[in-house]
Amino acid sequence: MTGETDLGGIPPVVLVVAVAAVTLVLWVLVLVFFLYRSRVAGTYRRGLRGTAVVVQVVPTPLLNRRSVVEHPTEMVVLATRDRPRGVRPEQKVPAGQYRPGQVVPVVQRAGDPDSVRLDRPDLESSDLSRWGLGAMLVALPVIAVRGVLGVLGGG
Repeated sequence: MTGETDLGGIPPVVLVVAVAAVTLVLWVLVLVFFLYRSRVAGTYRRGLRGTAVVVQVVPTPLLNRRSVVEHPTEMVVLATRDRPRGVRPEQKVPAGQYRPGQVVPVVQRAGDPDSVRLDRPDLESSDLSRWGLGAMLVALPVIAVRGVLGVLGGG
């Protein structure tokens, strides 16, 4: 044995390129989720607060559920001054909490009348999950580089 790791006949350059490609794709996906979560969190911190009227309450479609067996949830359509026909926030609320005609507090990103969200931060994910994604943005390249160097270095 010469101390080299058996790569199954795969040239080391191919291994490095494959790992780099997979790492890049995963890194971009994590970045997109991190930016989305940061944008939502920014809406709650710096957004315009006001009220809206619940226009419609519909059961959450199966495709929007996390699982088939989750507790019953609903989605609401909210009418604001800028969008009198209503906007559907990307939030699921527990069933039975809202009814048409009810006035509810909302928050919206400044300059974007379609970004209306119920002013209920309890419906959103925690800051810990957002910063966990940020940590993953830093850790993913480090893990990939250390793994490739370990395999190429023989140990």
